[in-house]
Amino acid sequence: RPVRAAFSYLTDGCGPEVPRERLDAAADRAIALSVRFPTATPWPAEIRNLLTYVLIRLDRREDARVQLRLIGPFATSFPWDRVSDDPLGLFLKLRADVHAAPLAQRSPRPRK
Repeated sequence: RPVRAAFSYLTDGCGPEVPRERLDAAADRAIALSVRFPTATPWPAEIRNLLTYVLIRLDRREDARVQLRLIGPFATSFPWDRVSDDPLGLFLKLRADVHAAPLAQRSPRPRK
């Protein structure tokens, strides 16, 4: 559950500093898991929503865009309700922002 730990770190703002490489590694592991499940189905939606939040916070917009496609219509209240009084509104805004980002902003980090 490294992506949950990354989420906690990114939202709590306390505790020891975690190197960016560890946060990216947690996101990469969650991406590898996410692609194993069918697109636009409810069961993996929560982890994909969580992963999308982490990817956006890490400014990995292209990876977030892929997860948003996999989420399909299944926006979940978690994690958005942890960071907003309007979880659906926040999800919809961030989804629109990710899709509207210019291509140059969609590739912030090279793939290994």
